[in-house]
Amino acid sequence: MCLFSPDSRKKLKKFWKLLFIVALLVAFELNPWGSLISLDSHPRVAQAGKKDWDKSDMNGDGVVDQQDLRLFSQELGLVDETEWTDEQWCQYIESHPKKKANYTQLFAFISDYYECETTPPPITAPTLSNPTVSEINLPSATIGATIVSDGGDPPIIERGTVWNTTGPPITEHQLAEGGTALGSFSHVRTDFTGLVAGTKIYFRGYAVNYSGTGYSPQGSFIVPDPLAVNHANNYPTRLALGPNGQLFVSDPKVKSIFIYDTIIPNQPPQPTRELKGLYSPLGVAVDSAGYIYVGNAGIGNVEKYTPQGKLVATIGQGLIRAPVDLTLDWDNNLYVADSKSSVVWVFQPDGTLLRTLRNGGLKSPMAVEIAYYNDGTGPIGELFVADKGNYLVKVFDLQGNLLRSLGGFPTKGGMMGTTWYWKGKFISLQSLAVDAQGNLHALDIYMNKIQILDPVTGVYIADYGEYGTGAGQLKLPLDIIINNAGDVIVANFDNRRVEVLP
Repeated sequence: MCLFSPDSRKKLKKFWKLLFIVALLVAFELNPWGSLISLDSHPRVAQAGKKDWDKSDMNGDGVVDQQDLRLFSQELGLVDETEWTDEQWCQYIESHPKKKANYTQLFAFISDYYECETTPPPITAPTLSNPTVSEINLPSATIGATIVSDGGDPPIIERGTVWNTTGPPITEHQLAEGGTALGSFSHVRTDFTGLVAGTKIYFRGYAVNYSGTGYSPQGSFIVPDPLAVNHANNYPTRLALGPNGQLFVSDPKVKSIFIYDTIIPNQPPQPTRELKGLYSPLGVAVDSAGYIYVGNAGIGNVEKYTPQGKLVATIGQGLIRAPVDLTLDWDNNLYVADSKSSVVWVFQPDGTLLRTLRNGGLKSPMAVEIAYYNDGTGPIGELFVADKGNYLVKVFDLQGNLLRSLGGFPTKGGMMGTTWYWKGKFISLQSLAVDAQGNLHALDIYMNKIQILDPVTGVYIADYGEYGTGAGQLKLPLDIIINNAGDVIVANFDNRRVEVLP
């Protein structure tokens, strides 16, 4: 049973509506803008909980002034701002840098109000980082560092590097780089001299301002072995023997000279050292002191290296075009077969041009070989030249006079003229060697065959070698050499190996 009649309920609803309207009017009268501003839009509330919100305007009147300072001092437990002296307020804002993030404007007001003097940052020596090293090719290497800060005392008046072998370096081997700017720098140092492979070098960057010298962290590197083997000898081209019986093999595609301490028949040889970073090396020779001469076809010269692999001289720059083969006489004069210039250049040990061999009309000389004979009065040297374009071996004395020519192009004969007579003849003469008995070995790249000839008459004695890919077979052979043991070693180019022929 309902307590109110329908009319009573209608009157009650009207009453509640009227009461709600009256309440709104009263609220608007007390705060006429309150209904137009949301709670979240109030500056103090909207920023609540944000870590970096500046709470300097503590009374919310839009101005940061002494009233806010008073409220702040009370938060600190003071009666008011006057409880602290000017000096105490200045010390407070100086010693609370983290709190400044939340009271940036108020701290600025305090500093201005109490006329605080800001303590300048401390002045120090420069700060450096990131020691770097590159292009290690001793005695030179590129080293450097990064200057992070000038220490608050500009300018940088000097920067550079220091090094030693005991670490950490401070002033030993100091060298200025020349710049004075912040940031990364590096420079080439050429004073890493007299250091053996495996030595550890310690280095640091340094920078100087008027307050002192700053250093980077310490870096280090190991002195590399310039003759360490890093590649495979895939394209053996030219051969030479060293004074201690080592074999030197050029590889123009790999751009190296490979050095073999031993060559054992029927065993794949392994290089023990490698002279790297060359530019299309072809001919190679080694003198009695172990200096290595490399015919550089890419530039057109002969480069001379120490036994340790250091470049010490260039020979024939501007003259030589294609130094395909090199040899040395007993006086260490250098003979260069230049196939493009069709000459043999002869240089003295100091690199001075001694003579040019053109006698007999050389045409694309491919190899040079010196043999010594004793005529009863003493050793006499003869220079054998593989004159490929003329299908001949031409023999000169060491003063450059033409003595004789051997060989010629094969002839046809026999029934129907189908038989080739090649013995003692050449199609594509590539390399020469003289054995201990004085016999001449002539390699023909077209026939993949080596003929043994009388060095005086050119008469055929014997031959060996055949085309193929098996052991002892030849495929594009580019050079032969005979060692003191009588082994015939071949640069078997298209078979991509160096081997001793049976």
